[in-house]
Amino acid sequence: MSQGKMGRPGKKEQTRPMIYERARSRVARQVSMSAKTAENLDHYVTWAAAEVGAEEDEALVLTVDQALEQFFQRDKLFQDSLEDKTEAGNGKATGSSGSAAATSHADGSRATGSSASTTTRPAV
Repeated sequence: MSQGKMGRPGKKEQTRPMIYERARSRVARQVSMSAKTAENLDHYVTWAAAEVGAEEDEALVLTVDQALEQFFQRDKLFQDSLEDKTEAGNGKATGSSGSAAATSHADGSRATGSSASTTTRPAV
């Protein structure tokens, strides 16, 4: 039995900046940051865009998006709070009837009749 190693395949070698691994929908936000972070961000964005011949604006969006997503995933208390909200919503009816609840669809349309404001997010 000399077939070599079995199990999980190894990671693929990284051949381009991590920010170009996936694309996402966009929402504009304005943020402030320290001068040192801004300097590092500028250097990274310039480098990453040059590596693949992309626009720096695109590299900036992708960098911030992925950096924040990784930060959110590593924050255990934040992740626990999300799980608590998900568990609280499972199997519990709110109000006397579910028929008055507004349902938002991916295309922005709404079904049935509450005047409550709802916000939709594009699928990831």
